[in-house]
Amino acid sequence: MNPAWSSHVEVANDAMVAETGKQPPNSVYVVVFSCLLEVMCFFKILPFSVLVAQLCPPGCEGSLMAFLTSSIAFAFIVSGYLGVALASYVGVTGNDFSGLSCGLIVQAACTLLPLFWSSCIPNVPKTKRKGQ
Repeated sequence: MNPAWSSHVEVANDAMVAETGKQPPNSVYVVVFSCLLEVMCFFKILPFSVLVAQLCPPGCEGSLMAFLTSSIAFAFIVSGYLGVALASYVGVTGNDFSGLSCGLIVQAACTLLPLFWSSCIPNVPKTKRKGQ
């Protein structure tokens, strides 16, 4: 998470504790951060969606966008299960974080993996149509 966001959350938390004298429940943090991550995800996907809508043939934009959004939702579900499997494999539990650094290295390596596959994308220049 961005340090600026975490500092804002800490300030908001301190203000709430100072005013009410109570610590907010963990469920509040889960809801707030899951909403924040969902909104950030939509902003991350938006340029890709616009590009796909411009490149696909007329008449199939809706079907293609439905397929892409369902694929992204499926990927989020699978990544959640794979994250739990990775955490149990490297030995991260609720009380023991000794394997966390190894898990973070594996996650970072898997994040960079698509960069190696980007060389498979053909670099074909667009041809101009007559009359343009």
